[in-house]
Amino acid sequence: MRCPLCGLPWPRRGRTGLAPQCARCDLFLERRENDFFLGSYTLNLFATLFVAVMIALAIAFAPQVPAAVRYGVGLAGIAAFAVWFYPVSKMLWLVVDLQFRPAIEKDFSKEPSDG
Repeated sequence: MRCPLCGLPWPRRGRTGLAPQCARCDLFLERRENDFFLGSYTLNLFATLFVAVMIALAIAFAPQVPAAVRYGVGLAGIAAFAVWFYPVSKMLWLVVDLQFRPAIEKDFSKEPSDG
């Protein structure tokens, strides 16, 4: 949960929120693009699906536990993981994106720009 450019711990906004910009190098989390969230959303979706499959397998091999408990704990675990992992997926996507598209001036500017 550090800035991929300068290494400063990324500022948090509550339990699951991240500040929109790094405090040291001024890199924007979403790189000033409207659809940047799609990559982090996709990472979160696949990670949550993986966790859901693991929980489903655990439920399948625990028939002695009442069904209501298995499904209730399973659904709560999946939802909690998805919420917890979302800021992590945003930072992971920023790291991946910076590897393929190095930072440019517009990623640091305070002024919104078109395109």
